[in-house]
This record gives sequence, structure tokens and C-alpha cells, in this order.
Amino acid sequence: TKRKEILNLIETTELNTIVIDIKDASGFVLYNSKVKDVVEMNTKHVRISDLGAVFKEFKAKGVYVIARQVVFLDPQLTGSKPELGVQSSQGGLWHDYKEHAWADPTQQEVWDYNIKIAKEAISLGADEINFDYVRFPSDGPMASAVYNNASTTRAANMKQFYKYLGEELRDEPAWISIDFFGLSLDNAETGYDLGIGQRLIDAAPFVDYIYPMTY
Repeated sequence: TKRKEILNLIETTELNTIVIDIKDASGFVLYNSKVKDVVEMNTKHVRISDLGAVFKEFKAKGVYVIARQVVFLDPQLTGSKPELGVQSSQGGLWHDYKEHAWADPTQQEVWDYNIKIAKEAISLGADEINFDYVRFPSDGPMASAVYNNASTTRAANMKQFYKYLGEELRDEPAWISIDFFGLSLDNAETGYDLGIGQRLIDAAPFVDYIYPMTY
């Protein structure tokens, strides 16, 4: 019923694109993923039983399909593998002010987990993968956050992540986009990363689109 409503809206307006969450801020993978890590860690909560069929339905009507994937805000991955989460100097996992745990942006195993999900969504027909929360946490007791690899700056770490995304997904038949804090682009000429590792100069060479969030 909801898909019919959306298709009717697209057919009767100038709209031509839909964004479908495949992994949201809950950390759950929201479709029936067959990715080994997702299955073994039970990090899925199936709200879309046949993602490929949903993509196909929209694409048959000429709709551009974007699959949105939250990356480092991930209470499910960190719940299954606490060692992959941002740690607290007080012990245990670090949590932001909303009591959410974050995956550690400095660990490549976290990168690989998300890339596997993205590749599966592409294989199911997504025209574009939109990566959100591609940054270090910003809201919480930051002084107590401990990262596995603190030998580089946050900006340098995120540059390596963007580069890795570009390399791993270069040959995939989909566009790659990332969401940025709008203020990151306000500071594009100064090189200031807002303390979260986001700099336009670091991401631009490796992805197709950058969406500045201007709220």
C-alpha cells in the first residue's frame, strides 16, 4: 500500500527518486540479507522481505532508487562484537548522549562489514548507495571515547575510509554517495573537520556525490 502511494506521488509530481533504508541508525539491516556476517551476528530485522523485488518495482516505473546505509552509528554490530565499538575510558562501550553505541571508525573490520552489505544491495538492483554517519561521533562525553587506532587524526582516518570505499566499490554498477554535515562545507577552505573527520577535500576524489545536510 505504501509503495503504491509513493508511486502515485512520483507519477503525479516532479519527483523521480526514492530513498530506502537498508541499514538505519538502529544498526539493524532491514531486509533479508544473506551476508554471512549479518546472518551469523543476527544483526538484521527484516522489514522488507524481498528487497530486490521492491527495487525492481520502482525501477520498472523509471524511478531512481537510492539505498541508504548508516555506517558508524551501529548499536547492533557493537552489541554482537563489542571489540569493534568505540570504547569508554571508564570501561565497556562508549555511548553518546542518546545512549547509542558507535562502531569504531578506525577499524577496517567495521569498514568491510558495511561494504559487504552495500555490495549485496547493489547486486539486488540499487542505483546508488548513500552512506550516512560517515564520521566520528559528535554528541556525547567525547573525552572518554577511546579508539582502537589513535595514531592518525580523525580527518586522516576518514580520508582512508573514503578512499577504501572508492576502491572497493569502483567496479560496482552503482553510484556512491555520502552525507556530510553542512558545516563541513562551510569550512571547506579552512580544512577544519568539525572534530568529526569530515573534510570535502578528503572525500571528493573517491565518491560520486556528497550531500550536505543543511538543517
